[in-house]
Amino acid sequence: MLAYLHGFASSPASAKAVAFRERFESMGVRVAVPDLEEGGFESLTISRMAGVVERALGGDEHPILVGSSLGGYVAALCASRRPVAALVLVAPAFDFARRLVRRHGAKAIERWRRRGWTTADHATRRRPERLSWDIMEDARRQDPFPVVTAPTLVFQGDRDDVVDPADVRGWVERTPSARLAMLEAGHDVERHVARILDESVRFLAGIPEVVAAHPGIGRARLG
Repeated sequence: MLAYLHGFASSPASAKAVAFRERFESMGVRVAVPDLEEGGFESLTISRMAGVVERALGGDEHPILVGSSLGGYVAALCASRRPVAALVLVAPAFDFARRLVRRHGAKAIERWRRRGWTTADHATRRRPERLSWDIMEDARRQDPFPVVTAPTLVFQGDRDDVVDPADVRGWVERTPSARLAMLEAGHDVERHVARILDESVRFLAGIPEVVAAHPGIGRARLG
């Protein structure tokens, strides 16, 4: 199985999610795109997102995890806790709690803590949505830079102002099983989706465990 994990304030209907599903299902790969907001956006936490992923994977012992932004961070957390065949991460939002403080400032974070909730623009529903402080408390309990050993391909925009490219580059340098593909882009990498898909297929086709489980990936590379 390949599981695609969407980003913060996104959904299974995102353009990258749809593109990955269509490309890999065409190769005979079973694809799951779980709704990581299951249970509601307001009460969202990283732990709850990871639980949604585990339920989606079911009994699959060696899945392929693909994650974008916060979904990429969740994919890495899951891979640090269970066997996976491979990871493909797009602008993974490592060190999520500290990144929010850097992005919004200590005063705004303190107002959020005192009130217990804030609002965030939801890309899919195109409106501000309420978000509980619980996500920050939960994020601070997570490993900011998960240790993974599975083969990993990371895509990162060199002008990303949401996920710090230096954080991603540093994580890749500390992870022997990972390699980095830099994109001339900000956080929005939609115009690079074709390249991301092509390089992901080539990367996965070079992993014997993946090809054994999904021969269509190997055939696609040969084609």
